[in-house]
Amino acid sequence: MPNRNDALSGEIIQQVEIAIKYAGYIERQEAEVEKFKNLEDKQIPDSFDFSLVPSLCLEARQKLSKIRPTTIGQAARISGVSPADISLLMVWLKRCGGASGGNDSPAKACEACETDLDE
Repeated sequence: MPNRNDALSGEIIQQVEIAIKYAGYIERQEAEVEKFKNLEDKQIPDSFDFSLVPSLCLEARQKLSKIRPTTIGQAARISGVSPADISLLMVWLKRCGGASGGNDSPAKACEACETDLDE
């Protein structure tokens, strides 16, 4: 352990020790915050039909259909919608072009990529 500079105040020494001890946790938390910011930018089309997403749990399907979030970030904050549900939704949107393909209709998006919704 490096030598401590006793000329520094106790408060500064304590702040440095805390920063060193918790650097890994802080970095992880900052990465998590960045991830959530990115989720806020991922749009869900207004006409999106959540019932078309295969393997989405029933509670998530019902809540998403009722609340109609406009972004993945909003959907992730809904009670009863698990991280697994959000992952399924993101994969489905990306795979079928619902979030970025310009299609307003999820059914049209899946016809375009010939996805079998009953997989």
